[in-house]
Amino acid sequence: MRKRFALLLLAVLPWLGLLHAQESNQELPPEYLRVLRMAAEEFRLENYDKVLRRIDQLDKIQADTAVALNLRGAVATSQRNFEQAAGYFRKALEVAPEYFAPRFNLGEVLFLQQKYADARNHFLEMIKNEKGARKELLQFKIFMAYLMEGNTEKATEWMDQIPFPSDTPAYYFAKAAWEFRAGNTAEAHSWIQSSLRIFGDTANDLYMEAFTDVGWVVKERAGGERAPKASPDARPVAPGS
Repeated sequence: MRKRFALLLLAVLPWLGLLHAQESNQELPPEYLRVLRMAAEEFRLENYDKVLRRIDQLDKIQADTAVALNLRGAVATSQRNFEQAAGYFRKALEVAPEYFAPRFNLGEVLFLQQKYADARNHFLEMIKNEKGARKELLQFKIFMAYLMEGNTEKATEWMDQIPFPSDTPAYYFAKAAWEFRAGNTAEAHSWIQSSLRIFGDTANDLYMEAFTDVGWVVKERAGGERAPKASPDARPVAPGS
């Protein structure tokens, strides 16, 4: 089974506002956006060779845009070519320094390599300039980094900072992560199901993929159902322990 990673892509996460051309500070013609949406759909289906062919099409329309470089980085990450992926994300930021997606994805590359302290520091730097849904996403990622390191005190501190109720699934998935880490799969699944009922698949996808990254949720196939599982290295965790 191929593993899909939690990466920010244009046209994949409209709830974060990533479809707007100003995100990359580049004017993108309609034909470019049409092909970009097809590339994003192929990425969702894990057809990475087709994604790369679509990106080649994009480059013929308008060469080396930040969105195309970000997408190349996403493919490289999914193929576990982390050094190459980071290079693409950095190039995207050279083209568009304020572009949120590749900056976030640089932190994801660190997280996927289990460099949790480095990932946390990256997200801590990012969160200084963010608000709303993006801030809550970064709060969740900082919480996750502390949780994966076993620093329950700091993890609790960051979980408590996530707004509840809110317009994002961040709090629900933080609670689910806490339960997964403690080995309480049923409780974790309950938090996930609550979030799915409230927010729907699109808003939940990025958070759900974070659980795939650490092995708490298994995705059977592209477009298929996800099933939660207990982490093989889960150990009891409790607030203040």
